[in-house]
Amino acid sequence: MLLEELKEEFKEDFKKALYWLATESEFLHKIQNDLQNLKQDLMKAKRYKSRHHINKALKDYWYVGKVEERFSLYEQEIENILAKMRSEL
Repeated sequence: MLLEELKEEFKEDFKKALYWLATESEFLHKIQNDLQNLKQDLMKAKRYKSRHHINKALKDYWYVGKVEERFSLYEQEIENILAKMRSEL
């Protein structure tokens, strides 16, 4: 019975991960753009020593981190469920 519950939990988390990737179909492109924006804002902050540009760069950095964090969370959940399933077999 526990194995069936784990399978169901896996299916749900896998669906969430796939849905997230599908809705973020341009995931890598967005990350690349975000990193480029971060680089540009850091250069502007360095050049102008402007608080505005520093804040913008930090915001870009925060966004990139959140996207990666969300992806890692789904990945870790799936790995945990697979490990539980393996131990039950």
